[in-house]
Amino acid sequence: MSALMTANKVSNPHKAGEALGATMILHLVENCPAGQQLMAGVIQSKFKSKLPITEAERPVLMLVTQDVCQRLDAENATRPISSRSQAERSSVITAAMQGSILKHMEPLANFYGLDKMKNNKLMEGVGQKIALLIFQQCPSYLLQLGIDEYMKRK
Repeated sequence: MSALMTANKVSNPHKAGEALGATMILHLVENCPAGQQLMAGVIQSKFKSKLPITEAERPVLMLVTQDVCQRLDAENATRPISSRSQAERSSVITAAMQGSILKHMEPLANFYGLDKMKNNKLMEGVGQKIALLIFQQCPSYLLQLGIDEYMKRK
């Protein structure tokens, strides 16, 4: 093992293992639909208990979620989102989220209350719940954003 590490100029095996694991996950998510579903499931299981969605709010959030996915699918059909720059992907996904929330503002306001909708912390939580639902409906777009964020930090 020592000779292998020396030959490959690996001085920190923990960091090398971490980098290898991250590379494998990125490759799986980028190239394998089953890998995308696996990562979406991991993310959902990690955040589901932290972001509980009540049965009462699920239909309202699903209106937004389905609209976001439709918008992203339409964008993807015109030009694959994965072929765009990181900045453009982020912009397209942000625009889809914002447009969908604006389109469904009335049912959101009816459910949460207009005054509460002005609360940034509440709306951040609503956005996180929508993102969690997007991972169930059309995970590849948010997974790509995750890859982009990871690559920025490298």
